[in-house]
Amino acid sequence: MAGRRRILIANRHYWPDVATYGQMQRQIASRWAADGHDVEVFAAMPSYRPESGIAAPAREFDRGVSIHRMRLFPFKRAGTAARLLNSAPFLLGLALYMLRRRVAAGPYDFVVASTNPPIIEALLVRILCAILGGRLIYHVQDIHPEVEVSAGVLRQGGVLERSLRAIDASVARAAACCVTLSGDMRDRLLQRQPSNRRQPRISIINNFSFELDESPTLPPALSRNRKRFRLIFAGNVGFFQGLEAIVAAMHELADVPDLELAIVGNGVARNELARQAIPLLGRSIHFIPFQPMAVAHALVEDADLALISLKPGVIG
Repeated sequence: MAGRRRILIANRHYWPDVATYGQMQRQIASRWAADGHDVEVFAAMPSYRPESGIAAPAREFDRGVSIHRMRLFPFKRAGTAARLLNSAPFLLGLALYMLRRRVAAGPYDFVVASTNPPIIEALLVRILCAILGGRLIYHVQDIHPEVEVSAGVLRQGGVLERSLRAIDASVARAAACCVTLSGDMRDRLLQRQPSNRRQPRISIINNFSFELDESPTLPPALSRNRKRFRLIFAGNVGFFQGLEAIVAAMHELADVPDLELAIVGNGVARNELARQAIPLLGRSIHFIPFQPMAVAHALVEDADLALISLKPGVIG
């Protein structure tokens, strides 16, 4: 970006919250600040994993970036219902913050919105930019509502699915730029656009490896048995990962004594996967709850083979 710009990053989970995307955005924001831009962040108090006990001030200046955090409903668990219920106050708080800052300092040049919460955050930012000034940068980490269709949450071709797809397509067209992770994601965004409308501007910038605030260390209790071959999955244990196929494969390999699977993380599918893992649970299949990023990194480094899995269709 040529010249000095005023940039707002709107993201509910920002450093020191443990969400990976929020950690990555800290590096993006600090790089822009180092390049001479005026960068602000509007986020919520750390709430991605309430049980982690992470706290942060309502206002903070970090690495040249001005951070404003708002309080949400204090749920003890960050389940799907809690996240949905907290979307409304966060989006309202974002609208009020942008209005207040518009009066105090003028319009932003760019406002960065992502796909969390899906579709509605970017839609709100588009509307606010149209009213208050500024342009949307749409950082597309997932393709919605297609992922909900692939997981069976929405019916393909239904009224809701078609409406959400049309809304997101219009937001992409209105954005100054859409940033997504790969060529297939770019193609998917273009396929949904009417041929008689202006096509969105899309840049492909894959997520990067970023530095950890602390050196990776592994508690002895989580270290693997050196006599066994450990497979590991570390991440969100949700609808889209297809981990039930991995658990089923472990049942097929139950007679292999030196093989084990570690599933690291939490998510909506964890309890059902644990039920499917019986009677291998605690023997050749181990569930390790969500860990700080440095510990998760060390767990992956300690394993023999790391798995990245998605259900068929999701990757498309």
